[in-house]
Amino acid sequence: MCSREILSNVGKKEYACIDLNEEHRAIPLGLNQPLEDISLYGQFDMLTDFGCNEHAFNIAEAYRTMHSLCKKKGLLVIFQGIWK
Repeated sequence: MCSREILSNVGKKEYACIDLNEEHRAIPLGLNQPLEDISLYGQFDMLTDFGCNEHAFNIAEAYRTMHSLCKKKGLLVIFQGIWK
């Protein structure tokens, strides 16, 4: 089950995700490069990172992109699991 389905089951109607492969109707963005599509700036109330951004080669740019996508007073949820 993808995140879109989970959020839909709890009543959230709008959902977007980012992935270069465009799976699950994802917005095709590379997180290693600066976000150039300014139409996406400040568009999202909440952004989540459940353990992906640390795998980008340019981690700082990945998080800069999250900040750019988030609305003012929006919420960034970042979960980094620790192994052992």
